[in-house]
Amino acid sequence: MAAALAVSGCGGTTWVRVPPAIDLARHEIMGVIDFSSSSKGNLADYSTQVFIEEMRADQGMIRIVELGTLDELRATEGLTHLDRAAYQAIGERHGLTTIVVGKLDVSNVKPAVSLSGGFSGISAAADVDARLSVQMIDAKSGASIWSRSADATRRVGHVSVLSGGVDFDADDPDRAYGDLVRYLAKATTADFKATWEKRKK
Repeated sequence: MAAALAVSGCGGTTWVRVPPAIDLARHEIMGVIDFSSSSKGNLADYSTQVFIEEMRADQGMIRIVELGTLDELRATEGLTHLDRAAYQAIGERHGLTTIVVGKLDVSNVKPAVSLSGGFSGISAAADVDARLSVQMIDAKSGASIWSRSADATRRVGHVSVLSGGVDFDADDPDRAYGDLVRYLAKATTADFKATWEKRKK
């Protein structure tokens, strides 16, 4: 167990670093399936990578296997959908203890900058509501052992709003919608982060 770190303060108090509520070392080796999304483009893949970064931030060296998208798992594992048996099969094949899955839902998209021309409905920026839901699955039993979700509303760039849906496909996703994704990733990884508490000496 990680030791708490104390930093002296004034007035007879001290700040104590409290270890994360969940020690991910107990859940290694972890597999992460690329997050699914209701939108097109690179938003889901980018969100997966940012989530992994935030998940590891206060955890040290955690062993993670990136398993790819659900479509890729269908092709390589012969799976039709993710259920208890599927998680168990994936865990056994890859030597995993825990599997992380997530879904990013985007709704109430309101174009902020419209462009006229032959592409009806295209916008360069939009205000969007987004919800990230994440679960940790025990690979041996196939049961959910942890879940967290977070919501945010942000203006994002490089979004195409077409009759067929929303397309997030920026060359620089961090600049285009990094603020939205990082907020959601930080909020859903709070249990994996250390905190600071003010205590009397």
